Amino acid sequence: MIVHLGIRWIITDLDGTLLNSKQQISDKLMKRIQQYMRRGGHFSLATGRTLSGVLPIIRALNLASPLILYNGAKIYDPVEGRYLVEHARPPRRLKRH
Repeated sequence: MIVHLGIRWIITDLDGTLLNSKQQISDKLMKRIQQYMRRGGHFSLATGRTLSGVLPIIRALNLASPLILYNGAKIYDPVEGRYLVEHARPPRRLKRH
């Protein structure tokens, strides 16, 4: 595995971090990410977004590492196309008055 500076994993948020003001990944950054992955690095996302909100980015970057979605409530494997972990908050009981 050949990775820059020995960094084996990069996990990033999207909004205000990876995406620019147009909600896109710049061409320059896209090339750097793809180069990093070709050299053996793992690149992933940790976001509050839903799966449908990140699918275009998964496809554009051809991501293969598991992704943290729904603010950590779900872990999605883009290779297998399924959730590896799903944490649901138990429903609250409503008090009757």
